[in-house]
Amino acid sequence: MIQFKKHSEIDKTAWDACIHRSDNANFCALSWFLDVVSPHWCALVQNDYEAVFPLSYSKKVGITYSLQPLFAQQLGVFSQKRITPVWVDEFLEAIPHEFRYLDLNLNFACQPEKAAVLMQNNYVLRLGKPYKELQKGYSQNLKRNLKKAQNRSFELRNEVPLKDVISLFRENRGKTISNLSDEAYRLFYKVASKCRKQGICRTRGIFDENQKLLAAAVWIIYKNAATFWFSALSQAGKESAAMPFLIDRFIEENAEKLHVLDFEGSNNTNLARFYQSFGSELLPYFRYQNNRLPFGIRELAKWKINLAKKVITFFTNDQTHCRILRIEFREQ
Repeated sequence: MIQFKKHSEIDKTAWDACIHRSDNANFCALSWFLDVVSPHWCALVQNDYEAVFPLSYSKKVGITYSLQPLFAQQLGVFSQKRITPVWVDEFLEAIPHEFRYLDLNLNFACQPEKAAVLMQNNYVLRLGKPYKELQKGYSQNLKRNLKKAQNRSFELRNEVPLKDVISLFRENRGKTISNLSDEAYRLFYKVASKCRKQGICRTRGIFDENQKLLAAAVWIIYKNAATFWFSALSQAGKESAAMPFLIDRFIEENAEKLHVLDFEGSNNTNLARFYQSFGSELLPYFRYQNNRLPFGIRELAKWKINLAKKVITFFTNDQTHCRILRIEFREQ
């Protein structure tokens, strides 16, 4: 039986045990991560934590809604058992009607049978081969860029301070994104710091001969899988192919050690091409939306609570790209 549980009713020890043993486990679904990005999160739980489904919880002018939390690309159902399309539908149908608007990203294992979803592109690289074998899957353009980078006096450093990674982003790509708030940066720093305390976060950077940071990445290592979670790049780093060099070095060091490298994107054609250039393969996930507001209230909500114009801005690791997710009320 699937039960809805408020935040105070969730057994977080049992919850995390369920996530850890799930074949589709994701660090974003761990209780301590959700506590940071969505402090009032609630959940659907089947039986004695046989399967779980986290839900963010927000309320404005009496309207309860659930949106994908910042910095968590994929949630949905998690279980050790095989997740069938019918099972996914059952969880979606079990979401209380109290939630009048839903915009959720389900993980790659959660494609429903009946509920309408939008496929989102995501690319992963299997790391179970020797580095030389993985190199054979690189595109010719990537190989040229790596050759160019190898002629530079690059220095690769581990444990680059998070503040330096964020500053590099803000000074470059961040300047072009007017909707990116200070609050979003603070939240990213807070959740990344929590990941570091939990021992799953690594930062790496490429410096030039003048000790200037050119490119940096935040990696999450969880259950023998790596996630290219966030990155930053200067113009000089872009011109010198510092980011391909940084990723290639990570692949070389972790080939045959980790199972997979998850690039966490992208629907952007150019970024998808960049991730594919490493020999990665498409592993899509699914976006589920459900507008349960009556038409009249829906129109009032557009005017009164500004959700139609609300922009939830969050970092993704799409090289130095920020995804801007527009939450709109519309007919389903």
